[in-house]
Amino acid sequence: MMGTTTSARGVRLGGGLQLLGCRRLHITLLFLVSTQLVGLYCIPANAQAPAPQPDPTKQNFTIFKQYEANALNSIRQNWTQQNEELSRVLNWNTRYPHPCYAIAYATISNNSQYEGAWRGVLCTPILRTSNVTGDYYDVSVTTLQLFGSNSSCGSDAVISTDYPAQCDFTGIKGVLPPEIGNLTNLQILWLPHNRELTGPVPIEIWKLPNLEIIRLSNNALIGTLPSSDDFNTSSNLRRIRLNNNNFSGSLRVSSEGTLFSSSLFYLDLGYNQLNGTVDFQGLNANHSDRLYSLLLNNNNFSGTFSTGPYLNPETLDLSNNAFTNIKFANYTGNTSFNRDVSNNQLSGPFPAESIINHEQWMCRDVSRNKYSGLLDFRGLDNISLNLNSTNFSKNNFDGSFYSGHFFNPVELDLSNNNFRNISFDVYNGTTDVYMPSLESLNMENNTFDGEFPEQLLKAPALHTLHAGHNQYSLLKLPDMQIQNFSIYGGVFLTNNIFGDIQIATQGPYSGNNLQYSNYLFLGSNPYCNNVNSVLLSRICRMNPDEATLLLNDAQKLSTKTKIIIGTSTSTVGIILLITALYVWRLMSRVQSLGIILKEFEKKEVKPNLYSYKEIKLATKNFDKRNKVGEGGFGVVYKGELLDGTVVAVKKLTMSSSQMLSEFLNEIVVISGLKHRNLVKLKGCCLGDGDQRMLVFEYVENKNLAEALSFHGNILENFEPPHLDWAARFNIIVGIARGLLYLHEDSQSPVIHRDIKPTNILLDKDYNAKIADFGLAYLFPTLNTEETHLTLEQVAGTRGYCSPEYAQHGHVSTALDVYSFGILILEIISGRKNIDLQKSEEEVYLHDWAWKLFEAQVTTTLIDSRMKHSSSDLEAITRVITVALACVQYKAAKRPKMHDVVPMILGNMPIADLYKTVENQRVLEGVVSSSNITRSDTSSSLWENDHPRIDEYSLLSNIHEIELTTRS
Repeated sequence: MMGTTTSARGVRLGGGLQLLGCRRLHITLLFLVSTQLVGLYCIPANAQAPAPQPDPTKQNFTIFKQYEANALNSIRQNWTQQNEELSRVLNWNTRYPHPCYAIAYATISNNSQYEGAWRGVLCTPILRTSNVTGDYYDVSVTTLQLFGSNSSCGSDAVISTDYPAQCDFTGIKGVLPPEIGNLTNLQILWLPHNRELTGPVPIEIWKLPNLEIIRLSNNALIGTLPSSDDFNTSSNLRRIRLNNNNFSGSLRVSSEGTLFSSSLFYLDLGYNQLNGTVDFQGLNANHSDRLYSLLLNNNNFSGTFSTGPYLNPETLDLSNNAFTNIKFANYTGNTSFNRDVSNNQLSGPFPAESIINHEQWMCRDVSRNKYSGLLDFRGLDNISLNLNSTNFSKNNFDGSFYSGHFFNPVELDLSNNNFRNISFDVYNGTTDVYMPSLESLNMENNTFDGEFPEQLLKAPALHTLHAGHNQYSLLKLPDMQIQNFSIYGGVFLTNNIFGDIQIATQGPYSGNNLQYSNYLFLGSNPYCNNVNSVLLSRICRMNPDEATLLLNDAQKLSTKTKIIIGTSTSTVGIILLITALYVWRLMSRVQSLGIILKEFEKKEVKPNLYSYKEIKLATKNFDKRNKVGEGGFGVVYKGELLDGTVVAVKKLTMSSSQMLSEFLNEIVVISGLKHRNLVKLKGCCLGDGDQRMLVFEYVENKNLAEALSFHGNILENFEPPHLDWAARFNIIVGIARGLLYLHEDSQSPVIHRDIKPTNILLDKDYNAKIADFGLAYLFPTLNTEETHLTLEQVAGTRGYCSPEYAQHGHVSTALDVYSFGILILEIISGRKNIDLQKSEEEVYLHDWAWKLFEAQVTTTLIDSRMKHSSSDLEAITRVITVALACVQYKAAKRPKMHDVVPMILGNMPIADLYKTVENQRVLEGVVSSSNITRSDTSSSLWENDHPRIDEYSLLSNIHEIELTTRS
């Protein structure tokens, strides 16, 4: 590279070139691969640019590499030769000669990624030297990302960080050009979901010296995996995702020059056509603690899989292959293992001894194999084996299952085998404690016979037991008076040959224990053929009752009770009392249903009613693996209806009065609302007992809190990148439009009262949908002199409630406007509104934002992870200013949502809202540039408008809803 020297008169370049009078200039150099200088740009600081230079007294020298632009243009030409659509969408080189050119005008930080001027290209400046004359940055293309993804209009669209998806574009077509290998500083290559991207991966890509992350999943790529000759000897690859393609051949493993570099953390080769055996014996000790996840599922691997002595990934998925033997290394560390070997050709006795040393084996799925013989864990007596989900179903096990003293799973599935006997030893020598962590046990479709083992019902955490389709003939139930019975999910013993049922110490079962009546299911057993009592017949059901059956039962029992009362003797009195109590319970539930139906009729809403059986089937009996959220209101499950519709089921578990109130309120409020930025209510379910459930459309991309990583659960293999500015702006606009509809465009104004990140759901295209209307309030028409209503009971979430509501219960649309302002600050800053881990002045986001506003450094608020270009700074600053206008202390000063939306979009100056000279002077400076100013003489707009949020801690009734989505 040519040398550069500086002098008082300017900049001297090697080769005799000198620039004079460039004190207030940006200097831009472009170099070819040969380092030949081909372009020199001396740009005045006040020239047209995406954002003003913050320090015009200092030079910024930004050096670009022309060979990167050449390489990208070759890539574009390769992809667009026969694809006019892509030629139009990838409009590279139409404004700038280099993709990183625009950041020369931005305030840049060393070694941080920035949006380039070319779509899907990200650039990183590296500070080479800094002195009194200026900072010298070497800028490189470090990321190339073009996503093909389903858009809202149903077609595949390229999604970049700078442009919205286009519905008339179907993704990249063609092959991966070898010119990608000329981007020698490339760190991330991310080209997933391009269904017509085919051909092999060029060797030049694998030889990139700085490549760390490569994701080419969900394409149509072919060929074999790279060999040792295809790699750079100093490979830095950390994450590789090649899943869902058409790769074939074998997986070649060695310590040097393969996919398995010493830096590799995550490898996903699932859903391909790879074959052969897999042997990691060749790896050395450098890999023992590096590889976190290894996914080889859904291929054609066969023979033996061996980890070797050093490979111990925490997550290992070998499912859906044809392995006949698996050898794991003996590992004595504290690692928690999650391993799936289901649906292979594994046979013979199950090697229980192979997991003796794995004290924290969190998940074991060996289902759909050919294991046979006994299943014996008595050899684990010296360690406490804590298992999460253990699935041995659909094998050929026969004989006995022995748990041993220390076998302690949370879920155990033994179904669809040939077991004849089950033996659960007392756990760890503790009297009458059997598997203290066991919550769910499935023993269906075996050949168990004789007396049902009573000790199974003594597992203290057990809530669901399935033992149908066996040969059990005698059932002895523990005495409920001395046994802490906790099986609320049910004991399903259908399709056995029970002829007798007894309760310990009491003799034959007579139905006097109502809890057994609710949770015991003995349908299709001989015992039920001779049961005439309606009360006793409840235990002869196949499944839990539905609401209509409850009504019929109540009516039948009511009639029978009247007859018995007329003819009863004193001996029958006790039975009458118990029966009457049961009838009262049923009638109370029917009365509750009547109240709900009358409320629906009164409010003129007709929600779709789902049966409890239908919802139970959709959620697979509320399987915990379908749980996508949990909070103070209860649990949210993902479900699939019989017609294939995917839904979210919100199962309320609050107190009866509170649950009924919020259940009715949410249905009444949301039934009449239809807007793309509001979550859609599909119906409700009036379940068994006091169960109330709401059925919503299923929203794929979690909630805003998850997207912003508020829950601190980001791992190295966390898939969605942090939301860039374009995505966050789209979310902010969507929430604003949803609130505008609620406040002004719906039939009756609605105040949500609980706007916060966990109540903002994101669909597959990251469009915002406001959710959870349990606290929403239908706002009546007020007299002209009235500005608000006052509620005695304040409900909401600390930090999002406006001062007048938290302190005095005053409710108006200004409450939601305030919450929205707080939400904007969180979205842009990427942090919670109250964070006790921050320094004292930054604990309260609202307070800190005001201080930055006063100091005219508002952009300090921007999330460092948020990708944005210099041209975005004006819009970001404008939106922050709107947020501060929304969180003013006095409700009367906050703008209405019909003004907030155009202000956010830049279609209305904020100053137009305020007519005083002082306020006009304040806000003209706010909107006109990225440097926000505030007049200390202005008292009517900003005065005392940012008290500390400590004042709002007096909120007593707090709802926290935590929604998480599983892919």
